[in-house]
Formats: sequence, C-alpha cells, structure tokens
Amino acid sequence: MQRRWLHPKQLRRALLHAAGGFDVVFCRNVLIYFDLPTKLDILHRIARLLPADGYLVLGAAETVVGLTDAFKPLADRRGVYALANGAGAARPAPRLALVAGGR
Repeated sequence: MQRRWLHPKQLRRALLHAAGGFDVVFCRNVLIYFDLPTKLDILHRIARLLPADGYLVLGAAETVVGLTDAFKPLADRRGVYALANGAGAARPAPRLALVAGGR
C-alpha cells in the first residue's frame, strides 16, 4: 500500500468538500485555552462552516455570550448554540444524550 501525504490546505479542502460542511461542531473545553482574539477567530471560522440551521456545542466552562453575535444560546440546552442568522426559522433544539461506558 502506497502512502500519500496531503498538505494541510489540501486536507482541509478535501474534508470540507467530502463532508459538505458541518451541521454540528463540538468544540468542548478548547476555547478556554486561547486569548480573546484567537477565540473570536475560531468562532467566526466555525460560523462560516455551519449551515443556517447549524449548531455549536461548547464545554461547561465556555460561552460565546458577550464575545460574538454570530451565535445565540439555546434555551434549556446548556453549552449549545445556534447560528444567529438562522434564528428566524422555528426549529426544535437538538436532542443530546450522554453515553457512558463505551458500549
């Protein structure tokens, strides 16, 4: 089997085209390690990847409130945010379940 290495830009392009974008981005306990300009850059990049009805899921110690207007928190779904530009459409909040034990 021959190995083929992709340049990061090629890999990124291949992933985005193969996936057609992302409906949900899980970024749990990542943003807490970055300074404010880097957090804003990451959030704006994520917002560009999501469709109008996409979601962002953050860790318990993280929030986008007060950082960017690109996302709005979902009521009764701690750490789950919808794109603000998709706020006009009525849609149910995603159902999230915790699975423990790896089975």
